[in-house]
Amino acid sequence: MTVTLMSWNIWDFNQTPIEAERQAGVLAHIRRVAPDVLCIQEFCDDGDTPRLAELCADLQMDGLLALSTSSRYHTAVLWRDPVTEVGPRVFYDEGFWHAMGATTLSLGSGAPVRIGSVHLTPFDRETRVEDAKSIAWLGDSGVPTVIAGDWNCIGEHPSYDPEPANDPPADRETSALLTAAGLTDAAQHLGAKWQPTCDNDRRIDAFRLTAAALARVESYEVDQTAGTLSDHLPILLRIT
Repeated sequence: MTVTLMSWNIWDFNQTPIEAERQAGVLAHIRRVAPDVLCIQEFCDDGDTPRLAELCADLQMDGLLALSTSSRYHTAVLWRDPVTEVGPRVFYDEGFWHAMGATTLSLGSGAPVRIGSVHLTPFDRETRVEDAKSIAWLGDSGVPTVIAGDWNCIGEHPSYDPEPANDPPADRETSALLTAAGLTDAAQHLGAKWQPTCDNDRRIDAFRLTAAALARVESYEVDQTAGTLSDHLPILLRIT
């Protein structure tokens, strides 16, 4: 069985004032792609609480919310039948830009896979590196793991990720740390065509996988069809 994972920073989703037309477009695009597992970043509060149950009902998916207690921006992982949750859940908030959450999912065949959604800070390289260190243990090579998200850093190899022409200077240290910990960038590993994932012409959104998960990957792509629905493009990973 092949499962499609989508990761997408959906840009201030639910943030007041709500951009109703754009957000309706985001939901319509997710429905059109119909991922089996969806990792989102910048799922925001609208008033008192984030509305994850409403989102799950709209997309006909189940999910978990990684709640940031220091901001109104959260991350989430959603899944649909036949994917089921077997747990356990893992959450990080303290020190993280917009939190990180993961759970273990049965994909219908093969060993269950731990899948997470993360959003690291865009502002401070030192904090970004420290946050990466705190989740480095997820790179355990024996556990199939996919951590998706907006890492706010580019790949460590200039031969794949070119040096950006615009400011701020690129951070490659965070990527190098994650790779050394056993969390490999799927796009670079597969030799996929290089494409930027955000509007500053950088590839800062990525799937990072352990060796046990990399062995099950079929393909990776940047979903250009989402257009300008967000300041990031969705990325797609297909695994067995």
